[in-house]
This record gives sequence, structure tokens and C-alpha cells, in this order.
Amino acid sequence: MAEYTKYSFNGTGEYNKRRIVLKVFQEAAKTVNTFAEFREKFNDVFAIRGNVIVDESKLPQDAGNRYFIAQEEQLFFEGQAYFVSTQWGKTDEFFKVLEIAKTAFQFEIIELPAVEKKAPKRTTRKKATTTRGKRKSADVVAASTDAETTEKQTEQVQTQEAVSGEQTDDDKKLNFVCHNQNHLLKVMKKTVYTALAALFVLLCVEIVLLIAAKVIVPTIAMF
Repeated sequence: MAEYTKYSFNGTGEYNKRRIVLKVFQEAAKTVNTFAEFREKFNDVFAIRGNVIVDESKLPQDAGNRYFIAQEEQLFFEGQAYFVSTQWGKTDEFFKVLEIAKTAFQFEIIELPAVEKKAPKRTTRKKATTTRGKRKSADVVAASTDAETTEKQTEQVQTQEAVSGEQTDDDKKLNFVCHNQNHLLKVMKKTVYTALAALFVLLCVEIVLLIAAKVIVPTIAMF
């Protein structure tokens, strides 16, 4: 089971087990000049586990998983780099580091109260489900509204087309009547013109006959 205990260093910060050990070693290293002095201060820790701090020559191949290897995490003594182990549980060597930090260096290490992690509320899923349900309902209503709007628009278009069709039929009838009236007028005009022409011809014939009767007949009589 994962263990999430946190510690403060001299009243500040929140460090897990491996980080509080690294912090203690880094601050303790500032108070000595050689690794031998440092090792002597933490002799009880090295007596339990000798590889809690190693130099570069003793780093294993998987050092990145077992030691702090970043530049800012390394300890330096007389130009030599040393690497602190990251493998710390609530073991004898861990509590021995904390004890030495308090007694030999007067560091204040305090275990912080555990923060209770609240389980996620199931209501969130219900709310999400409800929200999705509301969205679906809204989508259904919107789709229904769109369908009704489309149906109304279709009815309007059909009504306009029917009215337009009726108007077109009326226009055709009116055009047919007008055409017949125009044709009738043309026929009547033509008939009148023909009759007038015939009357004119008859009048001309009558005049000619009258002239002939007055001129030709007396002439014949003289002979």
C-alpha cells in the first residue's frame, strides 16, 4: 500500500521520505569538509546499509532508478560527487537519519498530519448523465422544432405555388378572351372595309353608267 507521509524541514516545505533524507544530507554536508567527517556523523546509518551514499565508481547501471543523480541533488566533498539513495521506507536507517539530524545537527524534522484524500463523488457521474440527458432532450426539442418549422415552410411554399398556379390559369383565360376579342375586331374591321370598298365600286359603276347614259345614248340617237 502506498504511503504518503510528509515532513517539514526547519518549519518549511513538505517532503516525502526520500526527499527529507536528501534534504538532511545536503544541509549536513554544508557543516563538514570531507566525506570521512560526513560518514562519521552518520556512522550508525552506514552501519545498517552501507550503500545509502556512493561515489560515481559504485553507481549501479540502473542508477537513475535507485539514486538521486541530478546535478543539484549530488553531494560534493573535495571535488568528488556523491549520490544519495532514493530507496527509503519507514525502516531503521530512515528513522536513524531523522534521529541524527535532530541530535547532531539540531535540524527540526516534523511529521505533517496526513491529508485525507476524499473519494470522488458518484453524484458527479449522475450529474454528467443528467446533463447529457438534458442535452439529448434539448436536441430532441430542437430537432422537433426544426421539423415543424420545415413543415410550415413547405406548406407555405405549396400554398404560394397553388396561388401562383391559379393566377397563371386566370391569366391564360384572360389572354385567350383578349385574343378572341382582338381577332373579332380585326374580322369586323375587315368586313366593314370590304363592304365600304364594294359600295365605292358600285358607286363608281353607277356614276359611269350615268355618264354613259347622258353622253353615249344621245350621241347614238343623233345618228
